[in-house]
Amino acid sequence: MNADRMRWLQVLLTVAMVTILNACGGGGVGAPLSEGGTSGTGTNDPAPDPEPLAAGVSSGEINGFGSVRVNGIRYLTSADDAGIATEFSGPVAGFAESDLAAGMLVQVIWEQDDEGATRRALRISYLPELIGTVSASLDVQSNRMQVAGRTVAIAPGAVFDDVYGRNAAGVPTLTGPELLEAGSDRVEVSGFLIVADPTTGGSLIQASRIARVDIASADPDATTSVTGFVSNPDDDGGFDLLDVSGSVIRVTVADVSVVAPSLLVDAAGLRFREGQAVRVTGRLDASEFSDVSRVGRVLTDLGAVEVELPEQAQAEIAGPITQAQGNGILRIANQGVIIDDATEFLGGTTEAMLSVGRRATARGVIEAGDHGEQQLRAASLFVEPEAEVKLEDLVTSGIGPMDDNGNRSFETRIGLTVLIRPSTILKDDTDASPDGRLDPDTIEPDDYVELRGFFDPEGRLVAVKLEREDFDDECEFEARVLGSAVIGGERRYTIANRPGMVIVDLDNDLDEEEIPPGGLGEFESDDPSLCMMRPGGVDLDGNPVDAGFFAEDVDREDDGPDDDDDDD
Repeated sequence: MNADRMRWLQVLLTVAMVTILNACGGGGVGAPLSEGGTSGTGTNDPAPDPEPLAAGVSSGEINGFGSVRVNGIRYLTSADDAGIATEFSGPVAGFAESDLAAGMLVQVIWEQDDEGATRRALRISYLPELIGTVSASLDVQSNRMQVAGRTVAIAPGAVFDDVYGRNAAGVPTLTGPELLEAGSDRVEVSGFLIVADPTTGGSLIQASRIARVDIASADPDATTSVTGFVSNPDDDGGFDLLDVSGSVIRVTVADVSVVAPSLLVDAAGLRFREGQAVRVTGRLDASEFSDVSRVGRVLTDLGAVEVELPEQAQAEIAGPITQAQGNGILRIANQGVIIDDATEFLGGTTEAMLSVGRRATARGVIEAGDHGEQQLRAASLFVEPEAEVKLEDLVTSGIGPMDDNGNRSFETRIGLTVLIRPSTILKDDTDASPDGRLDPDTIEPDDYVELRGFFDPEGRLVAVKLEREDFDDECEFEARVLGSAVIGGERRYTIANRPGMVIVDLDNDLDEEEIPPGGLGEFESDDPSLCMMRPGGVDLDGNPVDAGFFAEDVDREDDGPDDDDDDD
């Protein structure tokens, strides 16, 4: 590596290490995390020969392994090549590659080869958004719970696990949020900080992963970490964190040395700025933080400009829209994104789709913004369809070859083609898996899978999250219906966005209200022979039926959060 390359890589690593130190706090070796996408920087060596090594910082969800995959991008580590000196950091000392698990939000510092084909991870860091005791158990109607007084929303794609993907001694295995008990269980939550009530500024955490790490009574003096937006800051170093539930956590900071310098408007007066996203670590007594050991940035933005970045640094970010501010500004996973006339809307994206909670990806260049923050001027923007479809079924074919976009597919018993993208979150919940990692190459006939996703224009079920489960022979399917018709005493439902898919309701009382067009239906059968029985004829649009089954139980679901979403 020549001197110019080394100089720029050192600059980039300095930026990353500054933001890492700003984010850390308490509980062992700390490291930053960011929101569900990647943010990268790169530079070109002015010398025409040789071409420079690109370098960058990416952050987002781990969605698979075979190296480490973050938002579908593969990062080689020391395990792949002894010449790569990858460092790992996390909330405990000795955090290693084997501790990484699906759904974790991580930051990757990387360099790229001359051809731009391979990214090599120099450092992978993990730090959860919340560490604390469950303060309110799961409410199945809202699909929310509370941790350390902060509301946690369980969204499609959330992963439930044990600490670092492994069962800890004396800590019961976590397979779903309904197993967590208030006042007893301590958890780590990776997730996205979202303004859920624009009127009050109340926020919540949309979880990407929840792991049970301890039993609260075992360590009553354990520190707590929470994230939120600064509200009502005073000149004495105090501020509030407002939760969407209406509860307030009061934070008082006595020592400027525990605060990331870029957060302070006036270091001498310990003054914070209204609306700043912060991560606070210390002792939480009821609704007040005492003995604060760290206040840092939550890397849901690209960090402070403490070191000058290369001009026109490239970046990308993916995750839920966390604020829609208007006037061409929105926040994706809390990163400020500028939308202008030059922004290309991809895949049918429209301005009407830019609502809080929708998952989006923006790519462009970094610009210096207000208050030392950076903004991403989007060259392109894509908003993903909502992952409303849920499937539990048996695989009937082996995994197919990879296409030009890195996608692979397989067939299921009820006649659906499932598409696995590079960004699909993959997890193995079978007894045969020691670490929860799922290699797509191992998917084979008679595997039982559970997934969340959406139909693409070709009618394939695109998996946002896929888990392999221990064997079961029932089938369950949840999706919106296009409409229904009564034929020969049977009610036959046609599924929206999937031509040729019909489900027959075997237990329908024709005098009862059926699922209306556009309604969300849940269809299931415990009889495996019914799961394999394909309804004949045509759907409501006249397409020949090639998918579907005979359902013993049909229910209409509410349009709110799924009551048993990700109940693993």
